[in-house]
Amino acid sequence: MIYLLEVDCAIDAAGTVKTLYFSSGNFVTQPSDNPASVAYIPRLTQPGSLTRMMYQDVTTGGRSQVSYGTCELENVDGALDYILGYSLDKRKLRLLVGDPTQPYSSFAVAQRLTMQQAEVTYKSLSIILRDRQLELDMLLCQHRYGGTNVLPAGKDGTADIAGTAVPRLYGTALNFAPVLCNTSLLIYQVHDGAIATVSNVYDSGVALTRGADYTTLADVEATAPTAGQYRVYPAGGYFRLGSSPTGQLTCDASQGAAVANRTCAQILRQIALDMGLQATDISAADVAALDALNGAECGVWVQDDTTGLTTMDAVAASIGAYFGFDRLGNLRMGRLDVPTGAPVATLSVLNVKDIDRVRSNDANNGIPAYRVTLTYAKNYTAQTSGLAGSVTAARKLVVGQANQSTMAQDLSIPVKYLWSPVMTRDTLLVQKADAVAECARLLNIFKVARNTFTLNVKLDPSTITALDLGAVVAVTVNRFGMNNGVLLLIIGIAADYASNSATLTLWG
Repeated sequence: MIYLLEVDCAIDAAGTVKTLYFSSGNFVTQPSDNPASVAYIPRLTQPGSLTRMMYQDVTTGGRSQVSYGTCELENVDGALDYILGYSLDKRKLRLLVGDPTQPYSSFAVAQRLTMQQAEVTYKSLSIILRDRQLELDMLLCQHRYGGTNVLPAGKDGTADIAGTAVPRLYGTALNFAPVLCNTSLLIYQVHDGAIATVSNVYDSGVALTRGADYTTLADVEATAPTAGQYRVYPAGGYFRLGSSPTGQLTCDASQGAAVANRTCAQILRQIALDMGLQATDISAADVAALDALNGAECGVWVQDDTTGLTTMDAVAASIGAYFGFDRLGNLRMGRLDVPTGAPVATLSVLNVKDIDRVRSNDANNGIPAYRVTLTYAKNYTAQTSGLAGSVTAARKLVVGQANQSTMAQDLSIPVKYLWSPVMTRDTLLVQKADAVAECARLLNIFKVARNTFTLNVKLDPSTITALDLGAVVAVTVNRFGMNNGVLLLIIGIAADYASNSATLTLWG
């Protein structure tokens, strides 16, 4: 088999895109192919050395990892030096694999990736590879207040907030301090766009009365609420007060028409769209499947330089989910569960070169946990002072803490595992019942000894297309109790297409 490399690059200041074609062996497309009658230049010495991980550093939770790697082209004669004048960053790259005696249409896509740059040495040209997750590692709050208000008109703020981020809300967030974007009319903004509701506004911890919603932006500026009340303009993400607050102003608000629109899966999808992905780039089946696994209400409010990727990590961690781009460049998501079901491939002595059991880099180092503690109902404005005397003791307890927490435990676990730890995770879940359920689920998974393996497997077109992050494989080898086959989850792939092999990180 051979590999074909197709590289998009901008060749001039106008951003004109040209595709360059290279291969690891001689190949020319037919006139009926698309692309037609293209000769692939046989300079590809390393089709791709690419590492993709579900989470960072052999873990089963936490921050996701942008895939990274390189491909290399022979350039000892300097014939590729011209590429230095081209722009490759954030352009598309496709790597295909197939039989050179067969038509182009028979080639399978091994990877769809993006690029950072090309590095040219005397003998070679290296293309720095990244997957599309890099597109999410940009500022989530992309708009800034300009401070251009001519009071009493305007919602762009005055000089005191010029340059600060216009906030973004996903799902439901509790007790956060909205942005005062018009000091004369007491207009506050909770989200850069439409919202479902501002369910509560608090002045010094006391809930204000809600008046009728505004239906037009003009009415927001023209008509003040009754003193002591607030009115919401859902279509713009604003609300207005009827009188100046006496102390700290906070609110609860939701973006997404109903709880079904405020789930982890729906929020991941919406953030990805806001970061520039198209709906067709996101697996609708995965979104629906993750919703079916856990449809709990989540929420996050951002008003700083947090990236979309970091925010998505926090959302996914709320229900033990993962997300990332598959080999075709589509955004996938799922939940980390003990592997079950039909495997996508069976790995045995026929295609396994070697296998090692490795230590997990989770906080518990792979030792079963006897207790799981989760936070929920994140409180964005902890208030231990300045509350009105009418605020109840129960409410003071809630707003005085950064969040609420719940736990599940099995005290039989430390009988065998003397260093059995407590697993603690922060979530963006809103309701206690959902946190309790997730706590129990995680305990059932992590109170059992789990194994992590690295396995070196031979690659061919069928395994290249079958093996992906989140896929379940069956491993049958005469080691580690796998004689009769064990189902394992792929949480990492380090592919070396030059040697037609990959090292899989497997968990189960």
